[in-house]
Amino acid sequence: MRILLNMIGFVLSGALFTVQAYADQTGQMWWYEKSNLDGSNAAYIAVYFPAENHIESFKWHPGAGRATLVRAVTHPLTKNVSSFAVVRLNAQGEQQQMASLLEQDGSLQIALGGQQIQFALDGQYWHSYDFDFASLSGFFAGRADEHTTLAFERLDFDLQQKPVQFKSFGEVQLQFVDEQQVDGRTSLHYFIGGTGLSGKQGDIWFDKQSKGLVGYAIPVGDEPGYESVRLRLLEVRTLASSAWQAFQLQQLAMQ
Repeated sequence: MRILLNMIGFVLSGALFTVQAYADQTGQMWWYEKSNLDGSNAAYIAVYFPAENHIESFKWHPGAGRATLVRAVTHPLTKNVSSFAVVRLNAQGEQQQMASLLEQDGSLQIALGGQQIQFALDGQYWHSYDFDFASLSGFFAGRADEHTTLAFERLDFDLQQKPVQFKSFGEVQLQFVDEQQVDGRTSLHYFIGGTGLSGKQGDIWFDKQSKGLVGYAIPVGDEPGYESVRLRLLEVRTLASSAWQAFQLQQLAMQ
């Protein structure tokens, strides 16, 4: 539930992008550790790419006895999410759907429990912060110039409103800084900030070759329990679909 309730979307200017070659992530699992900037409330996120334009994100806290799985489909050109389903898993592998989203006729159609939400996109692209920028890698891979500042809009659920509302929180920018070695990976380093992140600034890194997300440190939380977010890549594995499912059950069985 939390992975949808605090979803952050991003509206990007298509003029800065073009379709270009990058390392294919199909069949790969990117395993991350997530925490507050001070290391508290540590959790894990495994992002799997089962097929082109498909993303699955498995999120769990050690010892919780449950996990959240998001299955998403992205647009073949823009790479922003066009649909997803959020399910809760228990240690027996049983699944319960918690929420869904579908982009249709220029709007996001969202089902959250018994609530139906419609949000007009006006032809704009979006990505999700609480989806841990999982879809942003594919979109970033089409960037025409790695050194160009990228401006986009933050779309988010406003948890202060009852019932929950989906709205724009303002502009966010990615500004190129330099190349860095991050845990042995040559990475492109950007500042990320703006009014859409409460006027604060953080850092985000992408793998230079594959354009995959290496991590970020942002002084703004994305869900309850996080006043800030540090995401750090631990490992990349190549897995068959059956091995990916076994990985999920293994993590749940260890809790």
